[in-house]
Amino acid sequence: MNKSDISKTVEDYIQAIEYQYFQDFCDRLLIKLYNDYTPVRAGGSHGDMKNDGYCFINRIFFQAHASRGEAAKKIKTKIENDLKDCLEKQRDVQVFIYLTNDTLTGEVERFIDELRTQHSLQIESWGYKRLAEKISNITNSEDVEYIIDRKLWSYQSITYNEEQDFGIIDAIFEHIFKEVIRINTTQQQEKDLTKVLEKIKLNFSKGNQKNIRRLFSDLWQRKGLVEQFVKQQITIDESEITSLTIFIGQRFLEIRQVKDIHARVEDDTVFEKIAVTMIPDKHKTNPKYIVTENSTDFLNGKKRCKFT
Repeated sequence: MNKSDISKTVEDYIQAIEYQYFQDFCDRLLIKLYNDYTPVRAGGSHGDMKNDGYCFINRIFFQAHASRGEAAKKIKTKIENDLKDCLEKQRDVQVFIYLTNDTLTGEVERFIDELRTQHSLQIESWGYKRLAEKISNITNSEDVEYIIDRKLWSYQSITYNEEQDFGIIDAIFEHIFKEVIRINTTQQQEKDLTKVLEKIKLNFSKGNQKNIRRLFSDLWQRKGLVEQFVKQQITIDESEITSLTIFIGQRFLEIRQVKDIHARVEDDTVFEKIAVTMIPDKHKTNPKYIVTENSTDFLNGKKRCKFT
């Protein structure tokens, strides 16, 4: 697997990682980059002392923050407070590094530059591209797999096959049909949904926000079922999941007619369109799969928007 393939795999992984797993990912990376790196977790009344991990010899302190979708004002406040508290609570801080799963805006980067001057300190920001570059420079493939917690597969050697991919999509649907009646919402799921809903206004145009909020709220539990299936399948055949990921990403770009999968979504009907295109032809007329005004939505148990 060449460096370009690794970089693409890693970038996709970092951008898709759930916020609650981001610090664990950063720990795995930093352990491989620095011999003296020590992970830190919050505990007791003192928390983590504004130290998500540090190099005790080189005196480098890290703060990990999955910031995608957050406003620049909130990110600046987070960085400033973390830096201030770190300098107050830790001794001999030589370098402060802010880790994020996003690319920071020019406004935030300028603010960080001002902090460098203010504190006469080496301050760095590592966004997802910088993190991906660090990983792709690691020559040991087993170390890379440890960091991203998955096997490496060459994008050149994996091409999607519609019959194969629709086969696994069938299996995903059947898993949802089987498990949907057993769903019980946990407090963590509700907390995760709240965080996502807060970010909608930052990522979607004002006219689309109501529909997007309704869509996420209604389907959030089913997202968990899909994730559950994928985690199980990865242990059996990870290449099949990787192939499906490529397949869905290409469909998403084709429907939106854009080159960047992370480009701002202006038309909320794209989600309905991609949902329809992902249904195998043999199920196009099956009311379990196609949601219309006259059919029962198997996902919600109530009449919903018209997909076809």
